[in-house]
Amino acid sequence: MAFVIDNKDLEASLNDNADEFCQLAQTMLTKCKESNEQKTMDMLATRMEDWGNATCRKIAWITENKSFVTHPFFQSVLSKEWMGELSLINRWTGLTIPLCVVPPMQLLIPCLIRFKIDDENEQRQNKVSKVK
Repeated sequence: MAFVIDNKDLEASLNDNADEFCQLAQTMLTKCKESNEQKTMDMLATRMEDWGNATCRKIAWITENKSFVTHPFFQSVLSKEWMGELSLINRWTGLTIPLCVVPPMQLLIPCLIRFKIDDENEQRQNKVSKVK
C-alpha cells in the first residue's frame, strides 16, 4: 500500500506497520519452531484460500520480508525442499561438476548420488553390526 499512496504521512505510517509486522512474523516463526518444528514446516507450506491459495513462504517472498526469508529455519525448510530426497552426504562432490561436462562420463553421475533412504539403511546396518 505504501508504494501506491501519494500521502507521505500515511506512507510513513504504512512503512512503519510493515516493519513491525515483518519483525512479528520473524518472532512468530522462531517461537513456532521452538514449539514444534514439523507443525511449523506444515504451516509454512499451507495454502490459504483467503490469500489466493498463497503460502506463508510466497507471501514473505512477494512482500520482500527479508528478515523472514533469511530466518535460519525458513532457509533450512527451503534447503530440504530443494534437496528433496537427496542425501546431504554425497560422494565425490568435487568430481560431479567435471563429470557433467564430459559427455561419456555423465553416465557415472547416478553412481555418485546418494539418497536419504540409503543413508538410513546404512546407519541401521552399522548399528546391527556393532551390536553383534
